[in-house]
Amino acid sequence: MNAKTTKTAIKETAKLRPKKEVQAKGVNYIHGLHMPKTMPNNWVLKQIAFPSPEANFKPFHTIDEGVFTEPRISWRNQERIRRGCMLAGIDPKEVGLKDKRRPDEKYVNKMLKFSGDVKKETENLVAKIDRREKIEENMIKMEERIQKWREEEKKLKLKAKNLIPF
Repeated sequence: MNAKTTKTAIKETAKLRPKKEVQAKGVNYIHGLHMPKTMPNNWVLKQIAFPSPEANFKPFHTIDEGVFTEPRISWRNQERIRRGCMLAGIDPKEVGLKDKRRPDEKYVNKMLKFSGDVKKETENLVAKIDRREKIEENMIKMEERIQKWREEEKKLKLKAKNLIPF
């Protein structure tokens, strides 16, 4: 090949290539190849090579406090492991991950139900209801109390007055 043909060949290939890299979520498209923006770190590769038990990927319920706790491996790290598996061509189920990328609906509902200390909340609710009942009873009796107080005040004023006019 002479110099002119190589230059024209380079120009033609340059026309075919996109000038800028097209970016999507977490992936660069360079010359038709799908390259991740960042390669998985050592921890993710270790999780893929030596999978941890499935219990680490699921939220768990503490018996003492009665509260659901986040999984030992966070949702974000689970996504990193899932992406690493996809890059390696491994099915994420083999590592112990579920198909779903979000927490189960049951888990979310239970988290909302058990948020905070359940015992304290129920005690506070019972106390609140008792307080409201007492206030309502007192408000019913309030008019009688006000009339009694006014009569007592009048009696005190009469006793305090001097009988002598000067």
